[in-house]
Amino acid sequence: MTVPQKRRTGNIRRSINKFIKDEFETPNSLEGKIKYADQTFDFSGKDQWVVLNYLSDGAGKKDATLLQIDIYSRVGGRRSGSDRYGAKLQELGEKLHDALHVRDIQIYDYSADETSPTVITNAKLIVRNSDGKFGEPEETQEFEPENDVMRKAYTYRLITLGEASQASMYY
Repeated sequence: MTVPQKRRTGNIRRSINKFIKDEFETPNSLEGKIKYADQTFDFSGKDQWVVLNYLSDGAGKKDATLLQIDIYSRVGGRRSGSDRYGAKLQELGEKLHDALHVRDIQIYDYSADETSPTVITNAKLIVRNSDGKFGEPEETQEFEPENDVMRKAYTYRLITLGEASQASMYY
């Protein structure tokens, strides 16, 4: 028996990446400054950037997909773009939180055409932490500046809408 398109890890990951691009990257002019798990990226010369890291791929398999989003910002010095006090880092973190504080995230089918995916009916993800709070990160970590770069990491827990319902016991 084959795995339905709405539960395939590739479709789920690409759908999350599309959502991040549409709702967080593009509105905040971060195009070219987000590193997805499957690409290499040179951060030299950039003042802020974001790295997406999938820690687990359980959504669609009666578990959760854990996505860690690391936000970086250069600090120190008097360069025009540097974030001397971490204000830009904090602002970007708040915008990420706003973007992921949504009702649901649509899952798309990328098997036919990767550039123009089709919507899978009744296939959505929700952001819900293990305390049951919707749209909230599972964990937030702030790190001390290292090599004049500040870092803040957010871990989000995503599950399919079906897994969040009582009917999931009949999954």
